[in-house]
Amino acid sequence: MMVFYCMNYALISGASKGIGKEMAYLLAKEGYKVLLVARSEDLLDAICKDIHAKYGVEAKYLALDITKSYKDIYDYCMANKMIVDILINNAGFGKCGKALSYDEEIDSKMIDLNIKALTGLCKLFGKKMAENKRGHILNVASVAAFMPGPYMACYYASKSYVLNYSLALRQELKKDGVKVSVLCPSPTKTDFFEVAGVKPSKLYTFLSRSSKQAAFTGIKCIKQNKAYMIDGIFYKTLILIMGIVPLSMKSKIISWIQSGLKT
Repeated sequence: MMVFYCMNYALISGASKGIGKEMAYLLAKEGYKVLLVARSEDLLDAICKDIHAKYGVEAKYLALDITKSYKDIYDYCMANKMIVDILINNAGFGKCGKALSYDEEIDSKMIDLNIKALTGLCKLFGKKMAENKRGHILNVASVAAFMPGPYMACYYASKSYVLNYSLALRQELKKDGVKVSVLCPSPTKTDFFEVAGVKPSKLYTFLSRSSKQAAFTGIKCIKQNKAYMIDGIFYKTLILIMGIVPLSMKSKIISWIQSGLKT
């Protein structure tokens, strides 16, 4: 069972909206001080004030582009003697379309955020957690992590990296008292699809989960120290079935499913 060290901090990236925001509220309710990171200062400021008013805990924020400044987050914590007991790497985005149809700069930004910044933060804070012999890293992947994704090729591949890197890191850090888990949300009612440049079909919308539901699963994953959790019974079943499908066939199936996304 996870013991919450509530005198210290939970650091959450991508915390101005959606799943990250909801996890911030859930952790604050548990008594955690929170450090929220995203680009929108106005949104972060409002969230921190609301969290402090509701739960009486310390709530701070850093408004920055994590792809350019993830090292600054660590430096800020060290300079202010902030011990981070939970790191949640939630920031990420996707792009829908044929892999060769949009500018390669979009793929570069996606890799920088979904992979490079996540890996960098895991290394920086993971080392500090190992020194303290405690801590928990929760990396947010996706159900997309379990399969190739035609028409969202780079996004699916980046989330596969998140899942496999996290599981490997979990094994490596076990002896140091540091836990690593992965949240794999199903399609969630956030602005993800808007950012990805698509309009989900009625079926996608029907099967989508709320940010609160996904956030609850994420915190549950930490408390129970699970290697990973998939949010949503439909997608748990889908991933189970896809596990016995040949890899080449998975691409065809996902290509058909992705036809439910309209650019």
